[in-house]
Amino acid sequence: MSDMGIKGKKRRYEKRKARKRKVEYAGKRFRKIGISLGVSIGILVLLYGITALFFNWYFLPNTIINDKNCSMMSIKKVEDLFKKEADEYILTLTDKDGNTEKITGKEIEAAYKKDDEISQLARKQKYFLWPVSFFKEQKIRLPLHMEYNEGKLNQAIERLHIVSIEQTEPVSAYPVYNGKEYVVQKEQYGTKILTDQLQSQIEQSIREVNKTLNLLDAGCYESPRFTADSEEVQKACKVLNQYCK
Repeated sequence: MSDMGIKGKKRRYEKRKARKRKVEYAGKRFRKIGISLGVSIGILVLLYGITALFFNWYFLPNTIINDKNCSMMSIKKVEDLFKKEADEYILTLTDKDGNTEKITGKEIEAAYKKDDEISQLARKQKYFLWPVSFFKEQKIRLPLHMEYNEGKLNQAIERLHIVSIEQTEPVSAYPVYNGKEYVVQKEQYGTKILTDQLQSQIEQSIREVNKTLNLLDAGCYESPRFTADSEEVQKACKVLNQYCK
């Protein structure tokens, strides 16, 4: 074989060898990239899972419970938050004339009744969707309960002005002549309190940690038998007016 043939064969061999080195280098590079990518994805999945498990015991961002911001709070911290609310509890009673009286948690020895509701609420969260919570607020109404000293509560109720004042009977609506015709004289609520209803409504408000109670809306006053809208009163006016014609 001539020198030219040998040299050509050698060049072809070197080219094949160079291409092979390039392929091997590219393969090694892609393997390294693949390994790095796999490790990175694995770390991200692991961190995602750990974060999801974290929200088994902590509340998600933007979580509002009973108008309180409980974002990123532990179960215990939320329980402490509601315990503090019980310690500082005040129930405001509003009578039919808009006057107010208060019963404080301190005077009835109120205390937060701990149960599993808060921990169950935390564990019912969609914690594997935790990234969504950064962009969406979640408002929750949770019925919390309080314990209290019944004897102390009875004493507090007895001291209320609405209970201790003279109890006047309500007056029903009735027809009255105004000089031209009979019209309905509007009913009047007295100050007579239905003590059993008052006791029941106050106890319910305390148990549910409600802070206000409107006594008229809660049916704590004895109602007039007839109101201005009563059919009997309206008919009576019509009959009397027929005699005025």
